[in-house]
Amino acid sequence: GGLVGWNFGAISNSSATGDVSANATGDVSANATGGDAYAGGLVGVNGSVAISNSSATGNVSANATGASASAGGLVGYNYGAISNSSATGNVNANAAITHAGGLVGWNWGGSINIAYASGSVSGNDNVGGLVGKNENGTISNAYASGAVTGTNQVGGLVGNHTGTGSIAQTYAIGKVVGTGTDVGGLVGKADGSANVS
Repeated sequence: GGLVGWNFGAISNSSATGDVSANATGDVSANATGGDAYAGGLVGVNGSVAISNSSATGNVSANATGASASAGGLVGYNYGAISNSSATGNVNANAAITHAGGLVGWNWGGSINIAYASGSVSGNDNVGGLVGKNENGTISNAYASGAVTGTNQVGGLVGNHTGTGSIAQTYAIGKVVGTGTDVGGLVGKADGSANVS
């Protein structure tokens, strides 16, 4: 992460401006995650804690060989609370399985409120202008304006919205290009139990 790699404490009123990249090959990983790569403009992995009034402007990339890559303009992998925050850098994830989002790559049970992302986002699957994959998480009062490019589960706001999560009071205005399945202007793929209002 531009500020912190793995975060388990509260972050507020913070910013990061440099480019960030994370690379993992095979099963070689310092944190024993099977070679997965997590990269965020501010934080790589955000635990069940709060990030507020924070921003990141650097470009972010995550690459993994034989594993997964999660990249977010602000946070790569989030299961905490993000509020009043933004990201403007471009985001790219390259791996067999990707989670790429302008703000958060993979939002797993976390909450995002009052946030935006404006950078372009690219990846394979789970690619979104704001969040790549929203799994059991909540997103509200947020928007994305960057162009989004991917293969499957590609959305202007969220690429893959799954589980019991919800999306409310949001919009996306960026161009969306998906060459595979589940492509949408707001959400690429939404499970039946996931709420969008």
